[in-house]
This record gives sequence, structure tokens and C-alpha cells, in this order.
Amino acid sequence: MTQSEITLPFRLVPRKRSQIAPLFVLCFAFVLVSMSALLTANGRMRIKISGEVVTDPTARMLVALLLVAGALLCLGGIVAVAAKMLPHSPFFHINLSSDGIVIRRWFRQQALSWSQAPKFETLEVETNSKRGTRISRYTVVMQPVTPPAGTTGRGAYLEEVVRISADEYGAGNEEEDAAILAEWLDALRKLAAEQRLDGNAPVEVPEAFRSSVRPLAATGGSNVPKSLTVERS
Repeated sequence: MTQSEITLPFRLVPRKRSQIAPLFVLCFAFVLVSMSALLTANGRMRIKISGEVVTDPTARMLVALLLVAGALLCLGGIVAVAAKMLPHSPFFHINLSSDGIVIRRWFRQQALSWSQAPKFETLEVETNSKRGTRISRYTVVMQPVTPPAGTTGRGAYLEEVVRISADEYGAGNEEEDAAILAEWLDALRKLAAEQRLDGNAPVEVPEAFRSSVRPLAATGGSNVPKSLTVERS
């Protein structure tokens, strides 16, 4: 078995490098908003609304409470990023076994068996804001659904089952990572369909995801269901 191969089951964990920038931004925002809330509550910060200086204590307190809420949101983001950086990332990871894939986010998990999983594909999501257009790319699983009542035409109707932010686990190029992850997972799905994926055979890991791999102890059974489901722990 070469360095690029590993035996199932194993886990993909978020790369720490991908979390450094968000952690820095959230920490800076938390300090800035917290200081603003404190100075506003003490009356030391001059606040203008619609060009008018706010002098009413009640209004200033409401603004301070809004800033406190913003600080709490930043703190929640810091906790989420820190949870991704924990050793072996118990709250955020992707488990791969000979039976299927389990995606963990906090206390919620999605489980797909290879035997029932549709093809893995890529998805682009465009978000427009004042700072410009942001295009995020994901690895997804889509499954056909019944067209809505009264719908006409021959268009295909698909429902998103799983969305993976490949950028958190890959080498850094979001577009390439999403495509590589989709191709890799689909290759594992095909091996499982051909009954050539088991816990004894080594699995080739793409270079972009090798640093995210963590081996797991083999177990006698698997908690991956035989059909598409969403499990909540």
C-alpha cells in the first residue's frame, strides 16, 4: 500500500489552513463589536441615525443591545470554527466506509449508502452583495423527484440530498476541489456497485485530500443505512 492509499474505513476532517482566515476575521469582528457595544452603553461613543446624534439613553441602550447580539453571533462563529479545528473533528467530518458515506455537522448527520446513492456532481451557487458577486462551489448529490402538480414540459426535476463544501477538506482551489471530490466519491460508488469496495482493499486518495484523511478502526458492522436517509443523533 502506497502513501496515497488507505484502507477503509477512514475519515476526512476540515483542514486547519482553511479555518485560519475565518477565525481571524471573526475574532477581529468580535473584539470590534464588543468594544463598540461597551462604549455605546457607557455613552462614550457618538452615534448618528439619519444624521441626528442619538442622545436618548433608551435609544443608545437599544443600539448597544443590537451590538451585543452581533458580538454573540461572532462568538458563535468562533466556536464553530474552533470545533472544526479540534483533533479528529468530532463535530465536523466525513466518514467513508465500504457501505457508504456519513457527513457530520454538529449533532446532525446525513448517511448515504453506496448502493442507493445517485451520482456525485458539482454545484455552483452565486451570491450577490454590495461587495460584488461570490461564487461558491460544492460537491452534491441530487436525486430525481416527482414534478410539482400542474407542471408541464420535459424538464428534469432534481432535489439536493447532500451538499459538501469541498473547500474545507481540499487543497485550496475551491473549483478544482469540488470537481475532484465529486469524481473520487463517484468512483467509490461505482466500485461498491461492482462489489470491489471492501474494508481490506486499499483506496486511492486524491492528493488534494490526503492531508485531511484520518484512519478509523474497522468495526464489525456499519451504521450506514441501505437507502437514502437523513439521520439525527
